[in-house]
Amino acid sequence: MKTKLPILLTFLCAIVFLSNCKKKDSSSSTPTPTPTPVVPTPTVVPTNTGIPTVLTSTVINITDSSAVSGGTVTKEGASVILAVGIVFDEAPNPTLLKNKTTDGAGIGNYTSKMGNLKPNTTYYVRAYASNVTGTAYGDEISFKTQKSTKWQGWGNGIPFSTFIRDFASIGNDLFAAGTNGIFKSSNGDNNWTKLGLGTSSGVSRMINKNGVLIAGTEGAGIYVSTDGGSNWSQSNTGLSQLNISDMAISGNNIIAVAFDYVYLSTDNGANWSDITPTIPNALYSKVACIGNSVFVYDYNNAKIYLTQDNGSIWNPITDVPQQPMVLCLKGIDSDLYSGSFGGLHRSSDNGGTWSSTDYGMGTYAVYSLIKSGNTMYAGNTQGIYASTNNGANWSKIGTGLPINSTYTTIHVHLGGIYISGSFNNGGVYRIDQ
Repeated sequence: MKTKLPILLTFLCAIVFLSNCKKKDSSSSTPTPTPTPVVPTPTVVPTNTGIPTVLTSTVINITDSSAVSGGTVTKEGASVILAVGIVFDEAPNPTLLKNKTTDGAGIGNYTSKMGNLKPNTTYYVRAYASNVTGTAYGDEISFKTQKSTKWQGWGNGIPFSTFIRDFASIGNDLFAAGTNGIFKSSNGDNNWTKLGLGTSSGVSRMINKNGVLIAGTEGAGIYVSTDGGSNWSQSNTGLSQLNISDMAISGNNIIAVAFDYVYLSTDNGANWSDITPTIPNALYSKVACIGNSVFVYDYNNAKIYLTQDNGSIWNPITDVPQQPMVLCLKGIDSDLYSGSFGGLHRSSDNGGTWSSTDYGMGTYAVYSLIKSGNTMYAGNTQGIYASTNNGANWSKIGTGLPINSTYTTIHVHLGGIYISGSFNNGGVYRIDQ
């Protein structure tokens, strides 16, 4: 028995040793586990939850110069509402830096009125609400004001005593010429600034020829601007009479009448040549052109004369029926028009025959006539009239003008009709075309 016990112990020790060896080998061959990827925390864009929430109300009661909107504050945000209203402008996305109303404070509904709007113009409006955190805006709504049916005074910046005698346009700029010089307005705004013409003489007539402004003055001759009215230079080469009464464009030439003289310029008014008819005691007050046909009205002799060769030969034309005095002489398309105390007459054969063309506006004295697009406009002592059939029929446009006045000039610019005359010391009025 003693011999067997040591052998058994030796056997057990060997088994334990072999078992430990297997565990070590097994652990050394176990693969390294794949690490779990780290997912980055998404970036959170902070939002300003402290400002109010506001909705813009539908625009209603739209007229030619006003409209009504408003808003609804649905949440006041982090603090009480300090101010509510609307913002509006002719450009999208108006802010508090533009036109605005202030219509109280607090949560709930409110109404806002917009005034001093331009007629026939698109506006953009948004409601707003402000607290100590900031200002919130509602959704944007656009609307268009109505066309004006009433003539509006449009002479802001022009002295009250100024008698405007003529208009001219270059691009978005409108020029008004009269007894106190030349004034400029841009983009149809009712704000005028005076230009430095270089003379104290009044301006009787002004034309735009290919972007060159040419002004005829009452005693200082002709002034020319090639930079949109910023700078003017006197241009009297060839003139012996400096009191300009009228001017017109004849093809590539300019014709100017100066009391007892008629002048021609072939270089945009830089130089002038005398083409006066040899008529005793003549006094020329009006000129009109149809292509190369030039017509001048002799006030003293109550006659209209025609030249078709730049003044080499002048011939009298048939007297206009019922015309004791020509107040307006215009060449439009291929027709010659004469406005007088006897109404408006038209000739389609260079003054050979005449017909009355004032049906609808009566035989009142006609002082002005133009054509813009397919519409003709005439000014008589009762107001301004329009015709879309070359003068066959006329209808009065707009309200609010004084009657028994002399509407001596009409001009169309950026969708508006501009007039002036001897009412209210001249003045300027405007209405939508």
